[in-house]
Amino acid sequence: MKPPKEYLKNLKHHTITEKMLSDCIYSINNRALNSRDNEYKYTHYIPNTYGNANKYHKKKLEYYQMKKVLLSILEPAHIQKGEVLQRKRTYDYEEGYEDILKSGNYVNNSGFYDPDRKEHVEFVVQMIPETVYYLTYTLSNRTFRVPLEESEIKQYPDLEVVDVGRITPVYGDITADMLSVQFVEKILLLIKNRNYTLIFENNTEQETEVKDELAAEPVSVE
Repeated sequence: MKPPKEYLKNLKHHTITEKMLSDCIYSINNRALNSRDNEYKYTHYIPNTYGNANKYHKKKLEYYQMKKVLLSILEPAHIQKGEVLQRKRTYDYEEGYEDILKSGNYVNNSGFYDPDRKEHVEFVVQMIPETVYYLTYTLSNRTFRVPLEESEIKQYPDLEVVDVGRITPVYGDITADMLSVQFVEKILLLIKNRNYTLIFENNTEQETEVKDELAAEPVSVE
């Protein structure tokens, strides 16, 4: 979508409002999800004749990196703990295949001709539960998450770990109104150069002014 006039005016004055930042993160995150979904589609279902899976993989990483920079100027609200189901394929030439097939503990079984092995290969698909952790940010009535390794939790001793149980998969929305990547990149430049004023509309005490004309290096988010 075209940036509102208010956003363009704020950008000119190096001002980032809570709503602006939320819309930027939402737009980039949704693009990352769309790229992830397309990568999966070309990896598993559609012939990858033109290397589309790799193209979408690179785009996904690019958007997620942009999201991290945008979130780097905020403090996380809490750590979210949850359980997700991961798809796992076991092929007929792998150990355990026959046991899984006999047990019926799978959601799908199928086969295909494997050009590398030059033979028909059967496989079963299981949904394996996995515990995951996220740094969780709340901004303008939206919640954003960044994956966190369990070993990294100790780096945030003051954050509460909230167990949310089973986490429903989130997919990209190709119909959503999103700010252009070009506009988001201009916001990123302000952040990387530490030359912006961050304003939270409902709490003037959270106004943060950052001015550092000499700091032109990107903010580390690793």
